[in-house]
Amino acid sequence: MSRAGAGACFERLDAARETLSGARLAFVGGQGKSGTTWVERLIDAHPDAACLGEGHFAAGLGRGLYAALEDYNRLVAANNASFPELEDFPGMDADAMAELVRAALVMQFARIAQRNARARLVAVRTPSELDWLRQLAMLVPGAVFVHAVRDPRDVAVSLWFHGERLSPGSMTREHGTPARLATRLVPGWARHVLNVRQAAAECGAHVHEVRYERLIREGPAEAAALFEALGLDAPLPASRRRWRRVVSRSSVAEGSPGNRTPLRTSAAARPGNGPR
Repeated sequence: MSRAGAGACFERLDAARETLSGARLAFVGGQGKSGTTWVERLIDAHPDAACLGEGHFAAGLGRGLYAALEDYNRLVAANNASFPELEDFPGMDADAMAELVRAALVMQFARIAQRNARARLVAVRTPSELDWLRQLAMLVPGAVFVHAVRDPRDVAVSLWFHGERLSPGSMTREHGTPARLATRLVPGWARHVLNVRQAAAECGAHVHEVRYERLIREGPAEAAALFEALGLDAPLPASRRRWRRVVSRSSVAEGSPGNRTPLRTSAAARPGNGPR
């Protein structure tokens, strides 16, 4: 610490804020196996962006800090009650708690920004991030939220193969067939999609929805729309060969069993019965 006094305590936070000055912040999320990793890699491939996955800013960092601060407030309140003859010590109010959590998010965003010195867009990707859209929109005003949405039948197939790779036979024992897994998954998928859309409408958050199937069929156009929503130019040329190279580097779209494995499901699992 080069500065004397209390100001020296905030040098790293000040440096993080300076790193992010002029940059737009974004959160990438969606139900698991919906292509969030692919979207992360597309964003991170942009020359003016930096994106990194599995930050768990909301469910991990934010919720953990809030829980710790609430524990602190309970401790202070109990101690104040034990010594009524003394002046009460103040606890953390809601604004102070939010500012501390916001500072932690800034520090972590700044670490992501170090991946690209010219980044004008800094993003974090965690599938569950958008379950906390209201809270994140309050903590990071002006942030962009990218919501990856995939046909729930393909989500089920991708989840099935992922589970079987980790523990052979586990998905069969638990769900029987991919079709049965899809039927069980659809209600939660529909709730997730509707909840994100409702939260965005209620708090006025800027949400850009990326449909997995359209990224595969109309890749360059969908990537350009994504970059535009993030305030970035679209450097990808229209060349299908170049686009295939970008897709290939993602190691997601072409390698996902869900894109080449047919799945017969009940009517409940058809996309027409869920959010559009």
